[in-house]
Amino acid sequence: MKVGNDNIIQKLTQSQRNSFEQFCINYANERLQQHFNRHLFKLEQEEYIQDGIDWAKVEFEDNQDCLNLFEKRPLGLLSLLDEESTFPNGTDLTFANKLKQHLNSKSCFKGERDQAFTVCHYAGEIGVLEDTRNRTLHGILRVQSCFRGYQARHSLKKLQGGISTLQSFIRGEKTRKAYAALLQRHRAAVIIQKQIKAVFERNKTRTIREATIVIQSVIRGWLVRRCSGDIGFSKYGDMKTKESEEVLVKSSFLAELQRRVLKAEAALREKDEENDILNQRIQQYESRWSEYELKMKSMEEVWQKQMRSLQSSLSIAKKSLAIDDSERNSDASVNASDERDFNWDVGSNHRRQESNGTRSTSASLSVISRLAEEFEQRSQVFGDDAKFLVEVKSGQAEASLNPDQELRRLKQMFEAWKRDYSARLRETKLIINKLGTEDGALEKMRKKWWGRRNSTRIN
Repeated sequence: MKVGNDNIIQKLTQSQRNSFEQFCINYANERLQQHFNRHLFKLEQEEYIQDGIDWAKVEFEDNQDCLNLFEKRPLGLLSLLDEESTFPNGTDLTFANKLKQHLNSKSCFKGERDQAFTVCHYAGEIGVLEDTRNRTLHGILRVQSCFRGYQARHSLKKLQGGISTLQSFIRGEKTRKAYAALLQRHRAAVIIQKQIKAVFERNKTRTIREATIVIQSVIRGWLVRRCSGDIGFSKYGDMKTKESEEVLVKSSFLAELQRRVLKAEAALREKDEENDILNQRIQQYESRWSEYELKMKSMEEVWQKQMRSLQSSLSIAKKSLAIDDSERNSDASVNASDERDFNWDVGSNHRRQESNGTRSTSASLSVISRLAEEFEQRSQVFGDDAKFLVEVKSGQAEASLNPDQELRRLKQMFEAWKRDYSARLRETKLIINKLGTEDGALEKMRKKWWGRRNSTRIN
């Protein structure tokens, strides 16, 4: 195929047979030549004409017809090539005939004599249409193979990951089950071994004990026979010894018996030592018990003394309050009979003070009665607790507590209550003394008032 006359590569493509790549190169060269002509000649000359510049027109060969041969639609080389490539029955001959049919009138196109349009390739002459179709199909197949390979690899990786995860779970579960079974078997084996060893040890201990009893019986019988003065019994023993001398005994059996005797003696010595230690501990416990009993008795005596002192102080306070109350009542009755005839302001003031004194006396009596009740209740509670601790310590009563700690706690409670109670007693005593001073002042006022009244009567 021959296309165009001149280009910027100076007829580089002039050959009898060109490949499809050379065909594309020729088309690119023609397009570059047209771009050069347009910018260098056409546009420049048009500007000169518009500006009215005097210049000599340059003649050049325009290759627009050659470009139209390539680019024209729908009857250009490229459009006809695309159309023929889409037909399933298209061949080089049909493509050449179509080119001759539609482009034979073009001055830039010229068909070959053999009516064939071919491309010279390195492997030989290959038709342009067949080469284009094969390249397109091969490209599509290559793209499809790459895409399918990517999909296959991606799905394979997903499946491999899922299989690995599933295998890890399954293997882990199998391993855990096997470990649990092995652990159970190990525990069962340990329990069985313990039972078997215990049976063996019991049997061994039983045999040793029986052998020890036999040896002890033999030794004790021999000692009895030796220490007894019965001649017949000794003769019988001599006869038995003679008979026993005639019996053959293995030395290993005798050594075993001696070893067992030594073991039994050592065990007996250990038991004696343990008994001595236990006796010493029992004596220590008895001495401690006696000390605790003495302490409990001394504490009870101290508490009883304190209770007696508190009771005596309470009784004295009650008596003093009762005496003061009776004196106040007698004075109040005398004053009331005298005041019926004497109606002064001073007398009315005395009556108000006496009423206040009676009220304070009743209040103090109620406080003392409450203190006495509290004293009786507390003394009874502390006494019951002390008796209960003594019973627990002596073993007469059963309780899950420590008598020593409970005794210390009870002592602390008693000391705290005693301090509180003593403070309240002191406060009550102060109040009573204050009331007594007020009563004394009232008595002095009455005496003064009575003297004034008598003096007025005498006058």
